[in-house]
Amino acid sequence: MTKLRHVLPLSLYFGYVLLLSYLILLPFSAANWTVFFPLAILAVIQGTLLTCLFKWNRMKLSNIWVLSIACSLTAFLFFHIPFLPSCLIAVLFTYFSSIGLERRNAAHLWLLFLVSSTVTIFDYLFSGISHRPLLFLILLAELVLLNIFLITENRSENRYLPVLTVAFICTAAILSLIVSILKPFFLWIYGFLFNVLLKNALYVIANAYWVLLNHFVTPEKSMRIKKALQNSNANQKSSDQIMPHIYPQHDYPYWMGLFLTAIVAVVLYLKFRKRNFHLPSAKESVSVTLTERSASFRNKRESKRLLGHLLPPRDPVRKAIFSLQKAAEKAGMGRRTTETLSDWLLRIEQGHPNQDLIHGYHKVRYGHHELSADEKKSFFASVDQVRRMIEASVAMRKKS
Repeated sequence: MTKLRHVLPLSLYFGYVLLLSYLILLPFSAANWTVFFPLAILAVIQGTLLTCLFKWNRMKLSNIWVLSIACSLTAFLFFHIPFLPSCLIAVLFTYFSSIGLERRNAAHLWLLFLVSSTVTIFDYLFSGISHRPLLFLILLAELVLLNIFLITENRSENRYLPVLTVAFICTAAILSLIVSILKPFFLWIYGFLFNVLLKNALYVIANAYWVLLNHFVTPEKSMRIKKALQNSNANQKSSDQIMPHIYPQHDYPYWMGLFLTAIVAVVLYLKFRKRNFHLPSAKESVSVTLTERSASFRNKRESKRLLGHLLPPRDPVRKAIFSLQKAAEKAGMGRRTTETLSDWLLRIEQGHPNQDLIHGYHKVRYGHHELSADEKKSFFASVDQVRRMIEASVAMRKKS
């Protein structure tokens, strides 16, 4: 039972990334849908050999890279998959077998699903794949596997996931219907911009260029060009009577691409040979405590808040400092980019910075703690004191 608990999430993960790899490789394959079966066989081989590497304690990134290249060569030589999709197989297998497996958490998997959704929409709109509606069935299968994986890993924190998934599918269906209705309108806009505006503009430019060239051609130059063309035709007729010697044809771009690919493979092997990675357990990969999750969310919200330098923060303590700095900027006493809060207050208060203000701000901003009632009272009183000092400085400046 314990072994099944570890094997099931890994099987779900590899099934999930197999479908994602299939969506990425689908437009590059000449046979389109039939590429799934050889890709599934290669994925099973990759997963089996990865298990052996794990048992032998050989889980180095260089070994995984060699294993992925072997699967890529198998796809190219035995399954007759073209060269570019075979190289993509090596890259995808390496990523999903190492970096993806190492970061096997909920946030990373949802990011991969977002990538998969983008690829599906792009393939549906722009690729020449037959039976394109089946792409969304693959995407739905990915979503089902993702849900089962997350619920299997941690049931308590994902009990609302099926409801959210159904809501997501309904929303996606409505948006798909809207896009399918508006698709002729977008195609009409594209046709209008290309056929009416761009094509005519290029025609006018080419015509003007041709007229300009004709303007500089004299009758003597025109005669020379005509004689040169006549002589080239005569030489062509005489050369046609002689049987040319046939030399063997070599596909030099193909061999050059193969040579460069081999160099890249060797360089990556040398780079990866010292890289080990940690295979997380089920508990490490998905289970995150509510405290850690809220703290990381708060830090991300603070560091990546939209227009962070223009909009005031939501925290009242930081918002008070924000408005104080804006008032100081209007008064010509703004905080410089290289100044800390202490340096700024030391400059504008002429050597007597308010310690209650600095302590309260640092406790909230960097310590992520709440101020007590007495600390809040002292902090906001200090903010009012500095604000009055700024206003008094502006008033004295106006009088003088």
